[in-house]
Amino acid sequence: MKEAEVAQGHFWCGNSTTEAKRRGCAFNKLHNRWMPPACTQDFEHARQAVFEALGGGEEPEFVFYRDEDGKPGTEITDDELNGFEILMPAWTTVGHHMTHCMYLLLQAAAALNLGTKADMVVHAWEHAKHCAMVVLNETKKAPAWNDVKSFGHTQSGVCW
Repeated sequence: MKEAEVAQGHFWCGNSTTEAKRRGCAFNKLHNRWMPPACTQDFEHARQAVFEALGGGEEPEFVFYRDEDGKPGTEITDDELNGFEILMPAWTTVGHHMTHCMYLLLQAAAALNLGTKADMVVHAWEHAKHCAMVVLNETKKAPAWNDVKSFGHTQSGVCW
């Protein structure tokens, strides 16, 4: 992406870690990318909701690992992570991956319902499908998948 391709009202961190830092961006472990400070407050609704869903209301310790010949390697420290170039390959846990996906789903809902900003990947259908596959493929492994314990009411639907 080039500067001229960034629409007015959109905030971009640039093509490199150096440029991202110069623009005041910070690496965000929930996004797995450098994010602009102008978006931080808009992401707070989704951030708080996902941490509440995890049961603590506080950010868990998300860890990344080096890629060593296509396999997870040694742990990457936060200092190292903040120095890695954009598109550096890394591994993380299934739990982090599912948390990332649910966070972006909540961010999409906040953007639709509250008018907040959203990460550009929230607007990408392919990423949404990928996240649905990740979450559902892991969830259906749960022992309670077929337990009859979910209660609700049928309703009359509306769409717009």
